[in-house]
Amino acid sequence: MLFRTALAVVVLAASALAAPPAPTFLVEEGKSRAAIFLPRVAGKATILAANELHDYLLKITGADVPVEWYASEKMPAYRRTSKILLQPRVDPARETSADGSEDVFTIEESAGRLVISGGSDVAVLYGVYEYLHSLGVRWFMPGELGENVPALASIPLTPGRRIVSRPAFRTREIDYSGEAGWHFAADRQEAQMRDYALWLVRNKLHYARFISREPFDFNQSRERNHHNVSRILRNVSIEQEPDRFALVTRSGETRRRLPRDGAQICFTHPANVQATIEAALRFFAESPQMLTFPTSLEDHGGICECAECVRANGGLFPPDPNRLVWSFQNAVARGLRERLPEKRIAFYACYGGMTHPPEGTRAEPGVVAVACHVQSNSADIVNPGCPWNRVYYDHLLKIKATGAEMGCYDYTMYAGCPQPLSILNSVKTYRDLGYVWYHTESMGRDEQRNIVAWVQAQMAWDASSAPDALLDEFCAGYYGPAGDNVRDTLRAMETGVRLLPKMILGSMGVAQSILSDEVIAAGRASLDAGAARVNGRYAQRLARFRETFEMLSRRALACRAAYHAMNARTPDALAAALGAWEAFFDFWRERDLDTTCSPWIRKTDQYFVENKLRKMPLEIRPAASKDLAAADDAVRLRELFARDTPPGTLANLFYLPEVWKFRADVLRTGLRAGWTAPEFDDAAWASLSTWNFYERQGFDWYDGAFCYRVRFKAPEFPKGRAVYLRIGALDDEGDIYLNGVLVHSRKHLHPLDWMTSFEIDVTAHLKSGDENVVVVMGNDEYGLGGLWKPCALYTR
Repeated sequence: MLFRTALAVVVLAASALAAPPAPTFLVEEGKSRAAIFLPRVAGKATILAANELHDYLLKITGADVPVEWYASEKMPAYRRTSKILLQPRVDPARETSADGSEDVFTIEESAGRLVISGGSDVAVLYGVYEYLHSLGVRWFMPGELGENVPALASIPLTPGRRIVSRPAFRTREIDYSGEAGWHFAADRQEAQMRDYALWLVRNKLHYARFISREPFDFNQSRERNHHNVSRILRNVSIEQEPDRFALVTRSGETRRRLPRDGAQICFTHPANVQATIEAALRFFAESPQMLTFPTSLEDHGGICECAECVRANGGLFPPDPNRLVWSFQNAVARGLRERLPEKRIAFYACYGGMTHPPEGTRAEPGVVAVACHVQSNSADIVNPGCPWNRVYYDHLLKIKATGAEMGCYDYTMYAGCPQPLSILNSVKTYRDLGYVWYHTESMGRDEQRNIVAWVQAQMAWDASSAPDALLDEFCAGYYGPAGDNVRDTLRAMETGVRLLPKMILGSMGVAQSILSDEVIAAGRASLDAGAARVNGRYAQRLARFRETFEMLSRRALACRAAYHAMNARTPDALAAALGAWEAFFDFWRERDLDTTCSPWIRKTDQYFVENKLRKMPLEIRPAASKDLAAADDAVRLRELFARDTPPGTLANLFYLPEVWKFRADVLRTGLRAGWTAPEFDDAAWASLSTWNFYERQGFDWYDGAFCYRVRFKAPEFPKGRAVYLRIGALDDEGDIYLNGVLVHSRKHLHPLDWMTSFEIDVTAHLKSGDENVVVVMGNDEYGLGGLWKPCALYTR
């Protein structure tokens, strides 16, 4: 009996030893079982982390988890309490690293303990947000309505769980363009900017541009890049040191020019190189937390043409500045590295006249080459079917070959234009190329592009994420049962995007092309069906998206009416267009769209209506540019061969008529309607000079497809000689037809193609000595457009 009792005791003891430990909780059945402990030294971000963790645990469970200082951990009251320890690495002497390790965080769970540590105060804050994310919290859009917070009774700890998270890019920015007033309502700006700043940091993005003041003077971007290379000349006299200023030819006059007159600097002058190095040293002395100093060209042409700069550019005469500018950037980087080897300079290496470095170029350590994607936003940058993106991607590969660190500068569309989803697929491409810096300049605020921005934010931290899966997560999580309807509406808009040959920044004309009548009808029907499926917060959210879609749709319809009025030139058409715009503005005011959309949309559209549309003349006359109207034969020949040289063997020169028929192809249906056919009747079309942009002849603010037609009798050209058609300039691009036959497709692949003449061999299709018809089916995405220099036939 004694033996049996002893055996039983041993068995019970063994069972007790083998039993799993009792689970520990942060919150158990709505009761707090933990406390949050701040470290001995806590910066603003760590204190915010503690407060955010406290507030969201309260929202999730209803439990008030206290926040204490580190010393409280040893107090008797907390000995049996689970502990949440926030542990940033605090090292004031530590340099900002180039590998993004300041943002790396670790989440570790054990029995009775949750430790969130990181390479900095901000990293701990990111870790807290990641932990809340693991509980189901999402910050889909700015503001309280934009967050999803689950309801949980208990939050257990999982012993052995350990997560180390490192960002895909060391710098991650989604930053509104311009000024705060462009995107936030004047009477609600402070609150809207606060919500936006919290949305950024909660999605682990850095602050840039105007998010910098208290209380958000932390989490700042460590890198800067903007157009400012000429700052070194601000206190330099052009009279005393003229050689430091760029020698630029303009309107036939070559002289040293100031930056404010559209000039850069002399990139080979030793004093300018040294002054840039010294400016960088001062910058880092004042802002030691920064990693990168900006040295980009000013946002215009004006490359120096002095003998030294031309020699440094490999003997190439500007405006191709690539070899020259890369040489300058390397010289600055070498000088900076001698004093501050861990710091960097950044410049736009693919923007405007900058395309790619010459073959064999090697970047000095410390050079960050930033590439800007503006040429074709309607397709993925690795899409082999998009010629513009093929060129852009080739430029990226050539920049990568230099060994420079790389950053991207993407743009969303202008405010009021739907945002293509192709921008999401680019994130992984950039990471695969080894980019260290991800930046998107968001040029508008509305509910549709907020969806895109959230997906971008997730991918900026984890570039392996699938964009489509994230879009699905957003729509399902944010709109609930109506998520499929929103997703279908996004797909409908994307079909409009894919029909465009290319997109540059998204003008009003691009927006109306995307939102065809069919796309608008499909979106409205889908969102109406979704509205019948939701209530509560889901209904509020869907209502906002519907307002954005309706705003974009009504704007597209009003724009379309304005473009039709430009073609028709009748009082009735103009009145219909003005009425459509008034309905748009009424809708904006009634729905108070300054709450969710950029006020800049309304302001710029009002400017267009009052200063352009309302003053549109009902009768227009051809008007050549001032230079060409008074041009002699020599000037006219120079303009015909713009950015080229007339061949010495030029013969039988015959200028085509200056005045052609013109029509805005608003719906992009001209090809199907037979506009290229020689027999097509264009008598009702406008007559415009091809020696000036169409905007300057009554089609102001028109962007999109267009058509020029001219009928002429060609002279008798010598038999056996090739005959060439030369177009003096076509902005942006287009297809050229002769007598109904496509003879050339002109693509705007180089930054200066819009102002460069080109030649077409038309021997096989020209009717020598007879009537001919030339048709240009063109496309203009941005700024001025159309045929604007002389066209001619000739032989050699």
